[in-house]
Amino acid sequence: YARHSEEPRSAPTSARATPLLSDTEQRRGPDADEQNRSADGQRRAQEALQKIQQHVAEIQKQTQQLNAPNASASIDKTRSKVQDAVKAASDIDKEARALLQGIVADTKGITLQEKTLREAKKQKLSESLDRCSNALQAAFKAYEEREVKVQADAQRARAIESSAASTACAALSRQSGMARVIRG
Repeated sequence: YARHSEEPRSAPTSARATPLLSDTEQRRGPDADEQNRSADGQRRAQEALQKIQQHVAEIQKQTQQLNAPNASASIDKTRSKVQDAVKAASDIDKEARALLQGIVADTKGITLQEKTLREAKKQKLSESLDRCSNALQAAFKAYEEREVKVQADAQRARAIESSAASTACAALSRQSGMARVIRG
């Protein structure tokens, strides 16, 4: 004889209908929304930091490209890329600072430990943003210094080339003048 275990029957679908708001959503209130906004602000600020770092890396890359031979030929292109990166990073920096200002550390209904954790995260993000901002300024300054050097080197090379050409012309002119004196 095989014994069949009886499985509990589930209630009809209509009787089991889930409430419009789940239990956790019913318990959520303005404080939970505030906590979510705070967490979202922190996440977005962290993403902004990464984007600023990418722009700093782009500026550093363009600076390195100025070390290439014939760098003066592409200086307008690199300058444009650097200016775009600086503008984008500066805009992101402003946006991230606004996000950090919007992160609320003192919310009703959270524990002291949670409040302390939020304040620490906000402080760390602020410090990281300051470091990224300083890195951006340093990268841009390094680019500008390198660009000035490349332009000065190119101008010096043109002056030497021009001087050499005029010296060569003068030498040819003297030679042809001597040839006339000898013939004459």
